[in-house]
Amino acid sequence: MKRHKRTIAAIFWISFLLTAPIEADSEVWNKEQREIWSNVEHYVGLLQSGDTDGFLEYYHDDFTGWLPQGYLPDDKTQRSKGVRYYFEPKENGIPVWGKILLSIKKPISIRIFDDIAVVHYTQEDLKTTDGKNKVQERTAWTDILKKDGDRWVMIADHGQKLGAETGGQ
Repeated sequence: MKRHKRTIAAIFWISFLLTAPIEADSEVWNKEQREIWSNVEHYVGLLQSGDTDGFLEYYHDDFTGWLPQGYLPDDKTQRSKGVRYYFEPKENGIPVWGKILLSIKKPISIRIFDDIAVVHYTQEDLKTTDGKNKVQERTAWTDILKKDGDRWVMIADHGQKLGAETGGQ
């Protein structure tokens, strides 16, 4: 029992030490990094509000990505079909993926390479799929963006579920 408590304490402190510098990083972003994060919040917000067309406008024509439940990467055409199926409201008014009750996005890092940006963030959603029961889902995302006029569009992404049952934290 004593050994178990020490192990939990060690894991806690290691996790704390590994994430502490990440938190400080987001507090010192420059103007371009803040603009990119605002762009990410905007297009994710479009999806969560049910504006699938607006959300899909932020996908580059040559997009490729990997969804948390995907076995292979997809392209813009495949992703568009999936987004419409999972996120457009069905007969009961609730999308297959669920109705978002609360969503918290937390930026981890934003790196810019000329007209390309790599954005790592986590997202925690509280949703309902039946209008009664609530489900919590945590995911980690990497969005790779390319500057396209006055906005940043996705050229690639990768998502991963987080949680005890997935090996995440």
